[in-house]
Amino acid sequence: MGWLKKSLCLVLIFLLLVPASGFAQERSDSRKEIISTFQQSSGPKKQHKEEKTQSTNPADYPLIQEGEIVGWLLDSKNVYHEITFERIYDMNDSMDIEILYNSDKNIEKDSYIGIEFYKDIGGTLKFLGYVEYDTYGVYEAYLIAQLLKSIYSDQPYIYLRIGVFPDKESEYYSDVTTFKVRNPFYSETAPEGNKYVLISNESVDVNNTQDTGAFKINNDQYTINKKIGLNAYKLDVIRPFDTEKHEDKKLQQKSLSKKFLNKVGDTKTFWVHDFTTNEDKQISTKLLYSGTKTNVWVYDNQITEADAQKLGQEFDQKIYPLITQNFASESDVDGNGKIHILCYDIQDGFAGLGGYIAGYFYGGDLHDIPYSNKSEIFYIDTYPLMGTGTEKDVSAAYETLAHEFQHMVNFNQNVFIENGSQMDTWLDEALSMAAEHMYTGKPLMNTINYYNISTSITNGHSLLYWDDNGDTLSNYSLSYLFGQYVRIQANQGNKIFKEILTDTHNDYKAVENVAKKYIDPTLTFGKLMTNFRAALLLKKDTGIYGFNGEEGFDSLIPKIFSGESASLRGGGAIVKRAVGNETVPASKGDDITYTFFDVEENKPSTPPSKPIVNPVSDRDTFINGLSDPGTTVYVQLGSKILNSAAADNNGSFRISISKQKAGTVLSVYARDQAGNKSESVQITVVDKTPPTAPAVNEVKDSDKAVTGTSEAGATITVKSGTIELGKGTSRSDGKFSVPLRAPQKAGTILSVTATDKAGNVSPARKVTVLDKTPPSIPSVNLVSDKDKTVRGTAEAGSKITIKAGSKVLSTGTTDKNGKFTISLKTAQKAGTVLYVTATDKAGNVSPARKVTVIDKTPPRTPSVNSVSNKDKTVRGTAEAGSKITIKAGSKVLSTGTTDKNGKFAISLKTAQKAGTILYVTATDKAGNVSPARKVTVLDKIPPGAPKVNKVTRKSSSVTGKAEAYSTVYVKAGKKVIGSGKANKNGNFSVSIKKQKAGTVLLVYAKDKAGNVGKSTKVTVKYK
Repeated sequence: MGWLKKSLCLVLIFLLLVPASGFAQERSDSRKEIISTFQQSSGPKKQHKEEKTQSTNPADYPLIQEGEIVGWLLDSKNVYHEITFERIYDMNDSMDIEILYNSDKNIEKDSYIGIEFYKDIGGTLKFLGYVEYDTYGVYEAYLIAQLLKSIYSDQPYIYLRIGVFPDKESEYYSDVTTFKVRNPFYSETAPEGNKYVLISNESVDVNNTQDTGAFKINNDQYTINKKIGLNAYKLDVIRPFDTEKHEDKKLQQKSLSKKFLNKVGDTKTFWVHDFTTNEDKQISTKLLYSGTKTNVWVYDNQITEADAQKLGQEFDQKIYPLITQNFASESDVDGNGKIHILCYDIQDGFAGLGGYIAGYFYGGDLHDIPYSNKSEIFYIDTYPLMGTGTEKDVSAAYETLAHEFQHMVNFNQNVFIENGSQMDTWLDEALSMAAEHMYTGKPLMNTINYYNISTSITNGHSLLYWDDNGDTLSNYSLSYLFGQYVRIQANQGNKIFKEILTDTHNDYKAVENVAKKYIDPTLTFGKLMTNFRAALLLKKDTGIYGFNGEEGFDSLIPKIFSGESASLRGGGAIVKRAVGNETVPASKGDDITYTFFDVEENKPSTPPSKPIVNPVSDRDTFINGLSDPGTTVYVQLGSKILNSAAADNNGSFRISISKQKAGTVLSVYARDQAGNKSESVQITVVDKTPPTAPAVNEVKDSDKAVTGTSEAGATITVKSGTIELGKGTSRSDGKFSVPLRAPQKAGTILSVTATDKAGNVSPARKVTVLDKTPPSIPSVNLVSDKDKTVRGTAEAGSKITIKAGSKVLSTGTTDKNGKFTISLKTAQKAGTVLYVTATDKAGNVSPARKVTVIDKTPPRTPSVNSVSNKDKTVRGTAEAGSKITIKAGSKVLSTGTTDKNGKFAISLKTAQKAGTILYVTATDKAGNVSPARKVTVLDKIPPGAPKVNKVTRKSSSVTGKAEAYSTVYVKAGKKVIGSGKANKNGNFSVSIKKQKAGTVLLVYAKDKAGNVGKSTKVTVKYK
């Protein structure tokens, strides 16, 4: 319940304390007052179109007095905006700069006003940050810029640049003017009494409070600043989860089936937590983006599909690789290889102002327990994190995505991989805010700003005790600053965080281990915490009591405790002013340490002159220039002094250095023998080193662009001879793609150079355009199963390959006209598919021409059974599946088809006459006709019984009529007594011996086919 109470308390407190940026309120003189809080930034917001080079010379900024008109800005709609500097108000640790704004119109105008802030660093103006105002609907208003005094603590003037522009997407100002005003809080003399005592509880036991003991001090009051921006009150929540209790409920990776794969447009119900009621409930969401590593689910259309895609792509392309490379990998309990990002308005009680929950992670989602989503998921707020209006800015959630993803991989590393417990919250949050710092590439100024206004830190807030029921935002500030302090002191860069995370200890011991390894082998964690508190106070440029001069941390404000004593938890500390004769009280706790600092400096009024330094290039190994004779001149890079040398009697100096990268900013200053330091000269190393020859990918004759890698930001030029074919710029990762006017012919030599921003040209990279265009598909003549030669045409000089399946049958080469004639060892079977390709001299292979071998071999002559003049069916065998045709002369008598075994039985309408010649052929499926089988119809019908004339006992012959040309036989009993031939008319006369009357004769005919007819009985008559 602690985290819930913390959230609700913060909401109520900050509703009372925090105004929102841009909130308009009435003044007593009825003019509107529009407030905007200073935002630190790495570069100026905009330029004016006609402003070729923005002046950074302080002398170009005129001094404007209170109540004086700065000037008039003419916008893109020809409307004038009058700008008047009114005054600067003292707001304790901050200041309010008031500008009176007047305009001719309230609607039809450019409504945005931007103010940029600069400071004088060694005679050159450095950009610090900006404020912006929306004056839509306003004729006249006071524009209030709120910023900390500490930003200009060493500056006699505040330098401002003010411009007008149409909308937030504008790239340029419509008009701009510059000026400076006096800093009323600047003092040329150092403040007195810069003696401090740091009282620290070095115990790691957060539940054991120890007393500092009574201590007499000068009482200086510290007051809370209530006007920092809303983003400083952004919270995340790691919902409490007992990993030991649910050890046996860990989810194992599942075998993913297709039904669990999500696609855009799918809906899904998720469990979410209501932080106002401490209840879990379900909401129905829609998948609006599915990428390589994440699914973005959205509730109630609170962001658009385009915004979901923007959010998901930022995670896939930038945040995911950043966190997994620098911290650890995530689990995959549901086996889908993706992380769910659920975007909805987290119910945290936010009512327009104050604290709110920007996102949260819950370890229970990786366990099989009630209300678990049983998957990798974190929850991102849409209101107010992405804006309080109808239009949402999803980019406002990017830092939170990085923050929550670190919590997820942290949980996986410690609970699943190491089978340990969750990391202590203070340390887990330090790593998550380090992830934000890595992602943005700059300090978390909202967190630093909250440190500067935190009363609880002033009063000894513990680094180690995560105060869920109190000022949790102070814990965020301390954890962030401590993590960055360890990174800077260990001097290992961001990799120190991965080493802490993968240490088997999940508490202070993990930090102590890296501190002993990289900072001091005798260093205890308690002493490390004390050194950290001293660094927050002293902010030295070198050593253990500072942040090595890194930008952002110099804005930390000393937190001075005004009471006499305090009870400090382990990890707590206070700072008190001292007068120099204090003693450590005997009543202090055993782990309470007292550390005294005297930061007073006795500087003479005339430091050495600022050195004059000759230009330095990235090829130089010396820095030359002039300084006051006898001084020692130092060259510094960041917080590191590279080298020093003494100026001679003429003031000349020559300092040996290692070669520096172009763009490196070196600080050069002089110290006299008394230790007085001159102003620093900032020297930017000039780029005189040409880029290396670009690495160019192969270029094909079909390519319309040349790609490769080179120096980031270089101009890439592609030429053929002296002709420029294309020009482009390499991206931040060095990759380039230069469009060509047209694809280049194979064999063309391209010359590719890189020109850096300083104008240095690299050696040329020579690239020969490769022939990657395959020949056209060959043209192939018909090929039959009788052919042993394949003919056709293809690209001249190409190699022709003929395959059947994967088997190469033959190869050959086209002649100068592209013709080819290629022999095969054997003719191929009909139906065989040949694949004919052409390969050019560059090895490019054409598409294959598929050629099916044509059947040109006729079937064999059919085999036909004998056919008689009785038969109405012709039978035989031929090629299986062939068509059988039966003819008599040219007349087709009948057709049919052989079965799978080649047999056929074809019916005739009528039986054919004996002696008829039948012609039987087989036609295969390709239309080839076999030779004809000639079949003569056999005579199988016997002759009829002869007609016999009267025979008497005196007859010497038997006469009558029988089948023409048949042989007629006459029997008497069983003995043939005579025979003879019937003539063409069938008449016959068979000679016999005279027979007795009453003798019975049998007369019959036998035809030419040998068929014997029926007999005719004849009785020999007497007369």
